[in-house]
Amino acid sequence: KLDSHYTLDSIELANMYLAEDRLLCLAIFTMLDHRYTLQYVPNAKAYTDPVDSLEEFVKQRRRWINSSNYAFEYVKGRFEADIHSSAHSECTKSLGMPLLMLVGRLNFLNSYFIPAFFFFFLYYSLFGLLGFLVRVYFKQELSDANDAL
Repeated sequence: KLDSHYTLDSIELANMYLAEDRLLCLAIFTMLDHRYTLQYVPNAKAYTDPVDSLEEFVKQRRRWINSSNYAFEYVKGRFEADIHSSAHSECTKSLGMPLLMLVGRLNFLNSYFIPAFFFFFLYYSLFGLLGFLVRVYFKQELSDANDAL
């Protein structure tokens, strides 16, 4: 039985908190009267437990994608209100963050189209190659038949 202390009001909130890194980044960056920044640390190390099977991998990816979508929607809805309470420059507030949110939106849309493009090109590449091989084979058969005559 789940502890009632840890239950959330909706499935959206439950999924959203699986991608808590985005929520934490927004909370840190927009902290009231502060100018915190987030930076890449090249020599940082993170440890994780790898999945043991393809089935676990697919389930993990599904959880991550769902939680990323919910977290992005939350951040998208909150960043404009939250960014103005921080002490960041007006340039960052009016240009930097909206530009980053636009890139985030494009990346969000991209995640839906990339698998479709992959299968589209795979389909046409395989059938194009198959068609080429059939034409080469039948051309050889026709030339052999003509030589026999």
